[in-house]
Amino acid sequence: AHGSMTFWPLLFVGTAGSTLGNYVWFLVGDRFGYARLRPVIARWGRWLTMDWEDVEKATTFFQRHGQWVVFAMRFSPFLRTMISLPAGLAHMGHLRFLLFTFAGAAVWNTLLIHGGRLVARYLAAFEDAIGYGVLAMTGVVLVWYAWRVITWRPRD
Repeated sequence: AHGSMTFWPLLFVGTAGSTLGNYVWFLVGDRFGYARLRPVIARWGRWLTMDWEDVEKATTFFQRHGQWVVFAMRFSPFLRTMISLPAGLAHMGHLRFLLFTFAGAAVWNTLLIHGGRLVARYLAAFEDAIGYGVLAMTGVVLVWYAWRVITWRPRD
């Protein structure tokens, strides 16, 4: 909106970054596998606010819906990264994972770029308030995470 970024380079770099970041989680699942991941979840589950049952549910969901769930989850702010782990645990093909992730991230990033361009001119007047809003939301997320860690109880 300020003329400092053009659409195509922004789309490519953003999509490549999303794809590579998700590929790291895919590789964790693919390389670690169930046997080595389970002790990690058992030890660090409180800080991840998840237990082994969460991993099993995500993996079952992935196995039921296949590669299309990798594409579709790129549109979910919270699940977009987490679906990469069960895809790796299921040993989805690397190229297939990268293609579905890249395609889903490209669609999502296109929507974000165009949406940003549409609302940028309206948000300029509220720049200061938005900064405080972002700080407030960050505080809420940190308090929510602390609450999750403090009250988290393993199901096992």
